[in-house]
Amino acid sequence: ASMSQAGDVDIANEMITGESITLAELFKILVGSLEFPTGVPLPTLAQLIAGRFAAFVDNAAYPIRAGTHSNTAFAVTLAHAYAVSHQDAALQNALETSARRWYGGDAGCQAWGPSLGGFLSPALVEAMCMRTVLPAEQFTGWLSSFLPNLSVGEPGTVFCPAVVSDRTDGKIVHLDGLNLSRAWCFRGVASALPGGDARRDLLE
Repeated sequence: ASMSQAGDVDIANEMITGESITLAELFKILVGSLEFPTGVPLPTLAQLIAGRFAAFVDNAAYPIRAGTHSNTAFAVTLAHAYAVSHQDAALQNALETSARRWYGGDAGCQAWGPSLGGFLSPALVEAMCMRTVLPAEQFTGWLSSFLPNLSVGEPGTVFCPAVVSDRTDGKIVHLDGLNLSRAWCFRGVASALPGGDARRDLLE
C-alpha cells in the first residue's frame, strides 16, 4: 500500500496510537491512491485481499512453516473456505495449486515441538490444509506418506498436551491455543478418513 502522502502517514500513526479511524480511511491505506472511472464501484475489501493473497501464494516459492499466524497452511485452510463459499474460483485454484506444490511431496514428518509461543502444530495444520485441498482418496494416501505411523500414535509430540507453565506470560499462554488448534486439526483430519481407518479412531 502507498504510504507516501502525509495524510496516509497521519492515519497510520493514529492506528499505532490506538485512535479510531474509519473503514474508508483504512481502505485508503490498503489501496493507496487508486483512481476508478466514474460509475464503476470500488472493489470490496474482501475482494482486494483475496486477489492479493492469490498473487502472493502464486509467487511464493516456499511455504511458511511457523507455528504462528504467518503459517501458510493455516492461511490456505481459512482462505479456501472463503473461496468456496464465495465461489471465488481464481482464489480457490491458486490456493489448491500452491498447497500441492508446497506440501505434496512432504513425507516422514517428525513433527518437532512444541515451540514456546506457538499456537499451531506445523505438522497438523499442514495435514489440515491438505485435507482441505485434496480429494479424500488422494488425501488418505498423502497422509500415509506424511505421517506414516499416525495409526499407532506417532509422532508422540503431537499427542502429548503442551504444558502451560505461566498463563500470565503473553508467549507461554499461546500453548493453550496450541492444544486447542491440535484438537481442531484432529477432528478435521479424521473427518476426511474412511470409517474403520485406525487413524480416524485415534484422532476422534
